[in-house]
Amino acid sequence: MSSFNTHISAGIVLGVATATFLASKEILPQPGAFLIATAVAIGSIMPDLDSDTSVPFHIVSSLLALIIGTLTYIYFKNIMSNNGDIILRVIIALLAVKFVISPIIKKLTKHRGIWHSIPAAVIMTLGAFLALQVVDLGMRLRFYIAVALGAGYLSHLVLDEGVSLFRFKFLIFWSPKQSLGSALKLAVESKIINIIVYTIILVLLIASYPYVKTLL
Repeated sequence: MSSFNTHISAGIVLGVATATFLASKEILPQPGAFLIATAVAIGSIMPDLDSDTSVPFHIVSSLLALIIGTLTYIYFKNIMSNNGDIILRVIIALLAVKFVISPIIKKLTKHRGIWHSIPAAVIMTLGAFLALQVVDLGMRLRFYIAVALGAGYLSHLVLDEGVSLFRFKFLIFWSPKQSLGSALKLAVESKIINIIVYTIILVLLIASYPYVKTLL
């Protein structure tokens, strides 16, 4: 398993490379390319929300709380005028994600469980795309940011598998870890969890379709 520092470093490198390509080819302006790079970096550490160690968990849960808090502020800023009420809702969102939702995810999952899987990456991508609808950005840029977040998430899983696969004893004998295959998976042993996860994906796909249709 790769370290937290390795994942965030890889995510930053991949994000910067992607942003540089998009900006150099004039596919996106520099501000948009920066958002893409940030999304890749954030996605690259999101799987560590189920981490067995406290530091990665607290970093990722705090980052997730910050993101949700920001989106909450943007959403209520558009429909409410009382700043006190808006701040109260932001605080509730921050506390809920940090001290309720994140611990529940950690409690209900085990490291390299369903949170480390391709379906989880799909849920993260679709969920981000829907959440970004409250932000005043172009639909195409929202789509790119969500995909970038999912790509960063997948990069974490690929790196975990790479570390498990390319392990050699005495620098000669190939000795893959027992964890090989536990990151890039489509399902887990629990049928109930699989049903729940794929039901969530189906719901998110249906909810995303009206927005995606505008891009076609």
